[in-house]
Amino acid sequence: MPTVQTPSANVFPDLSNLEKTFRDDRSGDRAREILAYLKNVVNSTEAMLNVETGLDRRVIVRLIEGFHAASRIVRHIWEHVHGCALAV
Repeated sequence: MPTVQTPSANVFPDLSNLEKTFRDDRSGDRAREILAYLKNVVNSTEAMLNVETGLDRRVIVRLIEGFHAASRIVRHIWEHVHGCALAV
């Protein structure tokens, strides 16, 4: 099974309170790091589609959809806090 490489330090503490994290992230760097992490997770999860079948495959597809949704939420919260688009 592929491993997920984080682009930076652990993102999980930042995910627990995105609004506070992004209020302090005026440059958008932390938001981009979280988005890169989620993209890496999606890529690793997509690699599992090549070896799984049936129910496992459907679960993996759902996970991928969930990670894409999380990326949209991260972007939306940062843009809401700062009132401008996040350049990725």
